[in-house]
Amino acid sequence: MQALSRGGLVRSLQGHAGGYVLTRPADQISILDVVQAVEGKQPLFVCTEIRQRGPLGTPPEKCLTHCPIAIAMMTAETAWRDSLNKITIGDLAHQVSSTSGPETFQTIQHWFAGA
Repeated sequence: MQALSRGGLVRSLQGHAGGYVLTRPADQISILDVVQAVEGKQPLFVCTEIRQRGPLGTPPEKCLTHCPIAIAMMTAETAWRDSLNKITIGDLAHQVSSTSGPETFQTIQHWFAGA
């Protein structure tokens, strides 16, 4: 929750019934926003230019473009991030409600309240 708070997605509420609330409507917070708040915005794949290592390594001046592995990983990451950016917390809440019943949220709230 601290990472989500630092990322500006939630804020804490003080007091007996305190906790956390979203800083904007659930349909305006993407899953990508959550991932980036927790994991950071840096790429998941970091190319280490394996082509240039070892006794038969390719000289840096010959590596004019990214290697095929880096290209594949960057393409996959872009697709993954684009996909997560299209799904919101509101979408997930709607899916839970439609697949588990609207009373699910009441049950969750009751459980969180410790009753």
